[in-house]
Amino acid sequence: MVDPARDGSPDVFVRHWINKVPGYWRPEPGSVETATLETLATAVERAVDRGESLWAERTAAGAGPVHVEFLLPFDLLNHDMARLELGTRTPRSWPIGMRYRVHLRSLDRMRGDAGQLRRWQARWDRLRTAPAPAAHRWKATDRSGFERWRAQLAGDESLTAVILDEPAVQGRGLEALQTAVVEGVGLAAWDRRLKSTSQSSELLTLLLGHSYAQLPETVNRLRVGAEIEEDGPLWLGRHIAFLWDDPHRLVDREELLSA
Repeated sequence: MVDPARDGSPDVFVRHWINKVPGYWRPEPGSVETATLETLATAVERAVDRGESLWAERTAAGAGPVHVEFLLPFDLLNHDMARLELGTRTPRSWPIGMRYRVHLRSLDRMRGDAGQLRRWQARWDRLRTAPAPAAHRWKATDRSGFERWRAQLAGDESLTAVILDEPAVQGRGLEALQTAVVEGVGLAAWDRRLKSTSQSSELLTLLLGHSYAQLPETVNRLRVGAEIEEDGPLWLGRHIAFLWDDPHRLVDREELLSA
């Protein structure tokens, strides 16, 4: 969790949870530390190192890949978390997305009310049982008809994903992403760059044509492919933002977790 201090300083509060047993959600909280966006990678690396010390037996048992999720406020969701550099104590650092399945989650929704949680769970459960996500696309031309775009999303509970053809920043795609979160959408993807291409739009469409179970691995392959290829159609992997926000894995909601 990265939570800005919002006191005029560049400080952010970083808190982490580690889930030790696959298939059973009981995350153990770590301590809270103060960092900045410039020193965030160091704080994340400490959390990952702690996790690695607990996951050794899990990995040996063939429990599958490790997922690292970033719980962020709206104004940080366009920040490049998947390419935070880890391995700073080694001769050459590497992007976190090369070794882990990296997802974004909404801190604002995690702290939301019961109505938000109900809508979130309903759409996510539809996503899990559908052959593929039903995506509601946001384009630059939708800014002039935003209320219509929002009404279409709110009125159709079968829509389980949003594709943004603009980055999630103020004045571009952020308002659409905020609306999607409020309406319960847990899956979204976009190109973080201010100037994206039609090729990015096509790749995002292909990406969200995969089933629920395939999506995290597909995004990971895209990211790894971009690091290997360094150019070409997989280059979007260096810039893709992937919101994968499971309402059945709550943190920072102690009043619910203890109920």
